[in-house]
Amino acid sequence: MDADAAVPASRPRDATRTRADLLRAARRRFTLMGYERTTMRAIAADAHVNVALINRYFGSKDGLFAAVLDESNSLFDGSDEDGRPVEESASEVFASMLAGLNERDWSEYGGEHPIMLMLRNAGPDPVAERLRREGLLTAVGRLSRALRADRSETSEGEADLSSELVLSLFIGVVILRHLLPDETLATANEHLLNEEMLRIVRSISRFDD
Repeated sequence: MDADAAVPASRPRDATRTRADLLRAARRRFTLMGYERTTMRAIAADAHVNVALINRYFGSKDGLFAAVLDESNSLFDGSDEDGRPVEESASEVFASMLAGLNERDWSEYGGEHPIMLMLRNAGPDPVAERLRREGLLTAVGRLSRALRADRSETSEGEADLSSELVLSLFIGVVILRHLLPDETLATANEHLLNEEMLRIVRSISRFDD
């Protein structure tokens, strides 16, 4: 069957499930193919719904893309189920970031790390750019708060700089693993990778767990 041909639903569907299926299909397509190469018909086909339902639930392809980015940003904010920030130590934030690096599946994103969703879809669209910026700043803010909570003498500027450098390190690892999937970094032992990453992170952030 043509991947771009919408597939009608074979059974009654409720709105919540349909919306979730469209988000799931779009998340995978946008991550693997990028915004420009992804068609609404392909997303609808993957979700097994009529393409008209994208407009019904999200208004447009842009609206669906914005919803996917907004949803993905929640992976980086460290909030609870009600969206409230959780008090975390720097070691807990680092552990969460490392767990994301060591996750080999990410099947919801087509096997790619969610960071690739942001990077592969860089472009001039103002809504997407705002959401990308929000996601990255949320990740920086989460770590910065933890560093300042652990070390009261650390200024906001110092904590933000350390946090941005640490995030740059993690993003760099994601990119290099994507570009060189069969090389040392991508296939490294999880324990060894964690030890090396923590050593570098401690140096950047002057953090001792």
